Amino acid sequence: MRILVGRRDIDPGAGRDGVRSARQEPHLPRGRNHTFRVIGDSPSRVLLIFTPGGFGRFFADMARGQFRIPEDMEQIMVSAAVHHVRFTGLPLVAE
Repeated sequence: MRILVGRRDIDPGAGRDGVRSARQEPHLPRGRNHTFRVIGDSPSRVLLIFTPGGFGRFFADMARGQFRIPEDMEQIMVSAAVHHVRFTGLPLVAE
């Protein structure tokens, strides 16, 4: 993951990693649950690279539907099931 724009508070699944900003590259290990929250009022955009390939189809569905979290979670969950994505926990909340 490379954060292109904005700031995120990230927990890569091994304890909170902390705030990351544009041009930083936090590592999210395969097979480990992780979560994040966008900090501030501005959007956050990231570049994600997945191996093996295929997971990007889930994000293509999100873009086609212009889905937003949390407003469109019902539609997001349908797409997630199709692409074998599981949401396993709650998002990070402000401390």
